[in-house]
Amino acid sequence: MSEETKTGKLRGLTRKVSGFLRILRRTYHERRGAQPLDASQIDRTMLSVLYRKAAADLGLEVYEIGQALCISGRGKTFHTWGFSTDLDTSPLYMITEDKLLIRNLFKEQGFSIPEGRAFDWRDQSEAVEYALSLGRPCVVKPASFTSGSKGVTTRLATRSDIARAFRFAGLFAHQVLIEEFIPGHNYRFLIYKGKCISVLQRDLPAVVGDGASTVLELAEEENRNRIKRSNWQEGDPPWIPLPTDAAALLHLKRQGFDWKYAPKAGEQVEVWGASSFAFGTTFTEVLDRVHPDQIRAAVQAAGAIRMTIAGVDIISSDIEGPRHHILEINVSPGLKIHYVIRNPEEMKDPIRTILKDYFEIAAADSNG
Repeated sequence: MSEETKTGKLRGLTRKVSGFLRILRRTYHERRGAQPLDASQIDRTMLSVLYRKAAADLGLEVYEIGQALCISGRGKTFHTWGFSTDLDTSPLYMITEDKLLIRNLFKEQGFSIPEGRAFDWRDQSEAVEYALSLGRPCVVKPASFTSGSKGVTTRLATRSDIARAFRFAGLFAHQVLIEEFIPGHNYRFLIYKGKCISVLQRDLPAVVGDGASTVLELAEEENRNRIKRSNWQEGDPPWIPLPTDAAALLHLKRQGFDWKYAPKAGEQVEVWGASSFAFGTTFTEVLDRVHPDQIRAAVQAAGAIRMTIAGVDIISSDIEGPRHHILEINVSPGLKIHYVIRNPEEMKDPIRTILKDYFEIAAADSNG
């Protein structure tokens, strides 16, 4: 056997071992970082309640086939399964979950997006150097086929933190995306048939100091008023608990804090760096305040992929001004977050809007 053949076989074996270890590490991280509550089960239950309420209000029949909820009337049937509905298609999932593809598409079409670049999960050194060359904090995330902020780490500034986040993101995808961190609030624009029907401000999981309590005490106090069981029922609190695990502590340490830190009265301290219902994000309806340029951009982003319904994620320092950056676009956007809001008097009721349109129910035919 030639030396070249031996070298090739050794490299192949090394790749296989590396891939196996990567799978083990991913499994370990997923289990270690798992919430004590089953957020997916809570999602399904909340959505079932919301769809049933809207259907009953519109005089539609509701029944189940396995785990699918079926809404029927006027010669039509509307199917839902978790987040998925008849409005979504498999090709759209494949398109929108490829973050690098979407970045390139949006860049070509002139949308404002954060500066960024993707790297093979094995190219850590090159990726870290690129991140540092941005000259500002960055965000590191898997470039494809993840959702709910899985594998995402934000506001990274040091070499060691970027390297750790890169290895973490690389557990979930072969390509890792590094983007500049854009300061501002995170918003979810809900687009349906070319119209923006709701915009939520998504506030990161955080506590607010009272001048005496520690971050951990504040988080535990807040969690006493949040969901306590996976078998959520109507009437229970609407928000998942704030994380208080090792990953949350790491996020605190990147800010220079720990669980024993006692923030000043009114001081806000983040305990998680990504906007996700599953990790305690809270939501506020702000559609009536949004600048037309931002709405136009979200509508055009959904239109660029010919999506009937889309969740467009935008970062903006001023929702009432024109400046913004598009972060992502999501097929099958989670509609329940548009109901668990801090200002329910401003709720836009998108499920009712969608069902009225789907079943062609005019205002005079419904209860409002």
